[in-house]
Amino acid sequence: MTISTQLLISAIAVLSAAKLASGQASVVNEVILSPYSATITVGCADPDDVVQVTGFARTRFKTVVDSNGGVHQEVHTFMSFEGIMQPSGAYYHGTGKDFFLSNQSPTSAHNELTSFVDTVLIGQGSASNLILRTQLHTTVLANNEITADVVNVSAVCK
Repeated sequence: MTISTQLLISAIAVLSAAKLASGQASVVNEVILSPYSATITVGCADPDDVVQVTGFARTRFKTVVDSNGGVHQEVHTFMSFEGIMQPSGAYYHGTGKDFFLSNQSPTSAHNELTSFVDTVLIGQGSASNLILRTQLHTTVLANNEITADVVNVSAVCK
């Protein structure tokens, strides 16, 4: 997840939390449909192969402020895109899904963040297919000490 995506998620969480009544549990749902573009390094046949993809993303934000003031947020993004590999010119289409979960304490810096991102690029003809998977998890204690920082990334060409 990019820094700009994380900032957008944080901004929506703050705006959503502002809509919620204090002192009681409340839920706010937001849905955003937006253009999507990215450059994905395929690297199946050649490490310099990249696909510039464009498409659309549908993102659903769910923010819950519990009765103690804790903020819990889920973000689900579903992407559909297509693009042309450079330099070969092979056509690709694909899908992606991103799940982000955040739990924040109301009284301290304690925070847990988890993200799963799956992307599938399907090449036409003899072009390789690419499956990308990223898993991230970070736990920050109340004293700002990071006690868990997990990053798992895999890429499979088929």
